[in-house]
Amino acid sequence: LDCMRLLRKSNATEQSIQVAVALSDELLHVTGCVATLVLDLLKPGGGQVFQRPDDALCTHTHADFIGSMRGAWAAARQLARIQGVNVSFDGRWRLMKDGQPVQHITGRSAGGAATLGWYHAFSRTVVDPKLIVLAQISGPDRPTLGEATDGADYKLDGVGGMAAKVKAVAADGRFDTIVVASDGNQAEGE
Repeated sequence: LDCMRLLRKSNATEQSIQVAVALSDELLHVTGCVATLVLDLLKPGGGQVFQRPDDALCTHTHADFIGSMRGAWAAARQLARIQGVNVSFDGRWRLMKDGQPVQHITGRSAGGAATLGWYHAFSRTVVDPKLIVLAQISGPDRPTLGEATDGADYKLDGVGGMAAKVKAVAADGRFDTIVVASDGNQAEGE
């Protein structure tokens, strides 16, 4: 249904934001890289969030990553709504590395960066290009639409693979601030 809806001429990209995310290999967390999460607000919209349909044939996306994108979308919408910002959009995301869609996506660790990016898209503010968030978002699970309920508590939590991610961020050279959500991640990152 998302693919069909995107083909309608009435949908337009209202806002697009890119945020950096650090990834590590799935099993051993030995190697890491920095990728780009592209986040689009589409109008008109009713609050749905989904992966960019043209990536569907080249990207295998695990349910945990999809859940993290839905949680990030819901948390950012909730925060923007509380601040009186219009959230009447749909959201679309894609994960890119070296100009190409990432082929295999798993884990929840991009959720914190996605929350920051979605919030900036809603509020039409600029993401600090020297900041990277290494945290996952947790909160109520709404697997259908990722819709937030008023009063729902979302929080940032720690992530795995910190050593590999921090090495990748340091090697990238663009960042001067790394945001983490747990004492353990801070100690490991330092």
